[in-house]
Amino acid sequence: MTSIIDNTVINEGSLIEQSQALRQQLRAQRKRIKQQIDPVTAMNTNYPRSMTMRFITQRPALVAGLVTEVATLLLGARLLKSVAAALSVARIVRSSANARPNPQLPSA
Repeated sequence: MTSIIDNTVINEGSLIEQSQALRQQLRAQRKRIKQQIDPVTAMNTNYPRSMTMRFITQRPALVAGLVTEVATLLLGARLLKSVAAALSVARIVRSSANARPNPQLPSA
């Protein structure tokens, strides 16, 4: 089918083909830009499929820091109490060891 606009004959089939070609060019350009911005993510988008696993496997240093911070938050107070209790027990044991008289061996 053809149309005449402003004394120009336009073939609709060629417009569709031009549109498809332009879309392919845009997709390819977006893919190149994505690879330039974040090459790690753009390398393999099929594995792993889970966003959580992608985060863990592609940014291990960030994940290690995050796990450390969360562990410090969650275990920090508990660990501090445990260390304080252990120090208290150590002081008690040390003071009882110092206060205990040395046993004398009977002389034969």
